[in-house]
Amino acid sequence: MLLHIQAVQKEIGKRKRYIDITGNWLNHPNDYLARILAQVVIKTLGM
Repeated sequence: MLLHIQAVQKEIGKRKRYIDITGNWLNHPNDYLARILAQVVIKTLGM
């Protein structure tokens, strides 16, 4: 099963605010989106 990362990001964007998936209101990025994208890569590679 091949998942397109941008498609996943667009779906998340429909449900969460941009700031919620890209930052944590401080000065460093949120790892929420990074974890989701890592899961997409793992699923795509069949691991």
